[in-house]
Amino acid sequence: MWGSDGKSYYWTDGATELLPYQIESHVQEDGGSILFWSFITAKKPGYNSTIIEGNVNVEVYIDILQASLLDTLEYYRLDRKSFRFQQDNARPHTSVPIKQWFQRQGFSLKSILDWPPLNPDLNPIEHVWNQLKRRLNEYPARATTIAELEARIHQE
Repeated sequence: MWGSDGKSYYWTDGATELLPYQIESHVQEDGGSILFWSFITAKKPGYNSTIIEGNVNVEVYIDILQASLLDTLEYYRLDRKSFRFQQDNARPHTSVPIKQWFQRQGFSLKSILDWPPLNPDLNPIEHVWNQLKRRLNEYPARATTIAELEARIHQE
């Protein structure tokens, strides 16, 4: 078992209790959440990224795919028939409406690869997220608005 704040890593056998200096508490100020969605291709980053406040459901995920995935495929002239799309097994990603959406857009369901979440060995984008988090953590203070966060992400 291990944990990380992006700067420090602690390994434990699961039976050993963590020491106080190995634990950092995090409290969400407003109880909300922010999701930054993007993807990478074999050669280039996705053309468009999306920041979402709140939770992602099927409708939100379809909006993200239409704005980000389809634009990137068109921008880089990637073929939907030969394109492989890897996503984790989050419920919105694997729902029937999402599978139907992919089929309506001309994707083969065989080209949609489902993987476990947060696994850097299987999800190459986890390495990208790790680097982005490290760079964002180098700022002297956290971003206080979505616009500020978005500006920092685009700068990095």
